[in-house]
Amino acid sequence: INGTLPGKSLVATTEQMPKSEEEKLREVGTDVLRLPSLSVGKIDIAAFLEALASRCQSLMLEGGAQLLGAFVDARSIDEVWAFVAPKIIGGAAAPASVNGLGVDSLDDSLTLSDVRYESLGTDLLIRGLVANRVNNR
Repeated sequence: INGTLPGKSLVATTEQMPKSEEEKLREVGTDVLRLPSLSVGKIDIAAFLEALASRCQSLMLEGGAQLLGAFVDARSIDEVWAFVAPKIIGGAAAPASVNGLGVDSLDDSLTLSDVRYESLGTDLLIRGLVANRVNNR
C-alpha cells in the first residue's frame, strides 16, 4: 500500500485478510469492511450490499468477468450498460464477459427492459433495466 488511493476508499474483504494488511490500509485512511465469505476469497454479495446500504444509494460495477458473474449470480444488478466494439475475438479459451454459475436455460437468464442503444464513435452502448431480478434457481 503506497497511500495514493484517491478520495475515501473502502476495501471489502473476508476474514482471510491478514490483520497486518488491514492495519496498513487503515493507516492510509482506507475503510476496511470484513464480510462473510461464500467460498475461499469471495465475499458474500448480499452481506456486502447490506453493509453498503447505510453508506451509499448506488453502486457502479466496472469489473472483470469474475466480479460481474458474482453479482449476476446473486441477482444483485438493477441496470446494465454494455459496450460493444466492432471487433471479433474468441476461441475456446477466450475470457468471457461474465463468469459465475451461469444459467441452465434462457428462461433463467437476466432479461433487460427499457433497452436503449447509443452509438459512441464506432462502439455501441446498450443500456437496459434488469426486468427479472428474482433468482429462479
